[in-house]
Amino acid sequence: MLNAYRSLLTIDHLPSLFACSVVSRLTVTTLPIAESLLIVEWTGSFAQVGIVTGVQAGAQALSAPLRGRAADRGSVPWVVTVSALSFAGSLAALAAMTAWLPASSWPLAVLVAVLAGLSTSPVPQVSRAVWPRLVGEEHLARLYTLDATGQDAAATLGPLLASLTAAALSPAVSVGTCAVLAVGGSLAFALAYHRSGLAARPLHQETGTARTAGTAGTQPAHGAAGPAGGTDGEERTRGADSGGGGVAPEPPGAPAGRRMLLAERGFLPVLLVAMCVMASIYTINLSVVAYSTHTGQVGLSGVLICVWTVGSLVGGLTLGATSWELNHTGLLLALAAGMGALAAVLPPAREATPVAVIGLVLFAGGLVLGPNIAANNTQIAEVAPEHRRTEAFGWLQTATTGGSALSMMLAGALLDTAGPAAAVGAGTGLALLAVLVRCCTVTRPGSGRSAGTGPSGRPAGPRGFALSRSAARRTAARRQKRRRPGGAR
Repeated sequence: MLNAYRSLLTIDHLPSLFACSVVSRLTVTTLPIAESLLIVEWTGSFAQVGIVTGVQAGAQALSAPLRGRAADRGSVPWVVTVSALSFAGSLAALAAMTAWLPASSWPLAVLVAVLAGLSTSPVPQVSRAVWPRLVGEEHLARLYTLDATGQDAAATLGPLLASLTAAALSPAVSVGTCAVLAVGGSLAFALAYHRSGLAARPLHQETGTARTAGTAGTQPAHGAAGPAGGTDGEERTRGADSGGGGVAPEPPGAPAGRRMLLAERGFLPVLLVAMCVMASIYTINLSVVAYSTHTGQVGLSGVLICVWTVGSLVGGLTLGATSWELNHTGLLLALAAGMGALAAVLPPAREATPVAVIGLVLFAGGLVLGPNIAANNTQIAEVAPEHRRTEAFGWLQTATTGGSALSMMLAGALLDTAGPAAAVGAGTGLALLAVLVRCCTVTRPGSGRSAGTGPSGRPAGPRGFALSRSAARRTAARRQKRRRPGGAR
């Protein structure tokens, strides 16, 4: 299985950037558990936990496109560093507040949560936008799968670290650990990004410098002449046509970069599906914390979430190492089924379920989590113009964190009034809503369009969504090449 990923390790700068991006995401996966345990210990209410964490996620969602746009047009290391320091300071203020102020002061925690959400590190969206600059199209889908798997690895270690530090020391120490991880991981990514040479040019001025495993280091760097003496503009066009992340030329008269991404055909449905998926996932996080707190075993929450994410890790690695093209609608249905099964074994639906059974259900349901996230990431890359991919992944972060904000508020209220089974049941409904959105927007044969085209008449991506103009040109060129005698098969 690992042999399928070996070629990625030979690509210049990719291993260090990928490793730093995974480390920086540990805060994202550690904080929900640590923060929930800290606030529930302080206030004694999961409804207030849902409000604080939900507002923080909402602030993060609103500011994500702005951080993505700043990274697209400015210095990525500077944006990452400033965000990390501000974020760590907000977490330190939250921990101090719970130690020194009475529980009746919890509305002040909402203000601190807003500051933390606004300064969340953009490393995840920046890294996902950078991958097409480093690899060719033949490696891109596998790299996004590996990216989702790395996220799963962080999601496996993060909750375990949070729950163990909270149980052994205190929830405040657990939140402090998140602050240290935020600074360390983000600064390491900023340094690796600077050393890679990518910082020499803003993301939106990408010039087709993608390097594949077989040609690592052979492509000209920023503005240099190509092997045939081509100019920077010619290299840009070749990079776009090869899927290497270059900027495809806009149609004559089109104001470059001015079209709103949400107006791109197929972009909004991908966001809606991703929002519903992430919203459903976050009901599990908070419900597992509530279940563990109810049983008096705080450390159990991290173990159960670890089992769940190990299932996601196995599913993501298996999919990435094979040539299977799984149907995204089927993956969403499987996610909903797994969540429904979990709701059936949690209280109050079932009061005395053995922990081993709950762990088994979580592992089985997690097998489709990584593939779902990978499918969302790949679709975003397909429908967004190359020179705006950081902004596109910023919108993806807006959608997913916005969905998680709403679901945490809903789950918090349900946990106080009806219990974990009701909260996870609400998540099951959100997963089914993702299925409905997917079924209503995917391109179907016989819909009055030619085969292989999207709703606008552009070629459709491999998962049925219409592609952006630049991606459509690449897809059409590949199909035309296959039709020529002697073309690629």
